Amino acid sequence: MATTARVNAPTRASLPTSTPTTERAPGHVAAHSAAHSAAAKLQREDDLNRHTSAQIAATLNLLNDGLVPHRRVVHAGDFIYQAGECFGNLHILHSGFVKVVNLSADGREQVVGLKFRGDWLGFDGIAAGQYSCDAVAMDTGEVWVFKYADLLIACLETPLLLTRLHEAMSREIAHDRDSLMS
Repeated sequence: MATTARVNAPTRASLPTSTPTTERAPGHVAAHSAAHSAAAKLQREDDLNRHTSAQIAATLNLLNDGLVPHRRVVHAGDFIYQAGECFGNLHILHSGFVKVVNLSADGREQVVGLKFRGDWLGFDGIAAGQYSCDAVAMDTGEVWVFKYADLLIACLETPLLLTRLHEAMSREIAHDRDSLMS
């Protein structure tokens, strides 16, 4: 005959008389945390969108004033750069859309990022001296190409340009982190 273990449920007398408002059921905490996280993400995106249009124009003007970009028209399917290619340039998307892709171990293309007007491309090549993924145009657009060495010199002469570059890097890091968490 099987025996059943009896679980002693707490009695009303054994419960605290008042529950602090900071204590919540685990499910409630998770739901609240998820809702807060989603709201914070939407707020960050809203803040970025509000500043993005003006900042894109300002950054493009700043770049155009300090440097002469190589303006390259790309069409759907054109590579902006490819994985393994020697790093030497950073790119900013003036118009159009670009997908950033890696090849999986079985040879399938994995989209790891989408880039839009004002987005920088090529940060992944700085550390290793070569690009780690492919950047492929999704439609007709224009990419401004800057030699990295020239861009660094321009940043020394125009500190605001360095600030914009750091902001773009920071946004990319935050976006990558948020993508991993969702």
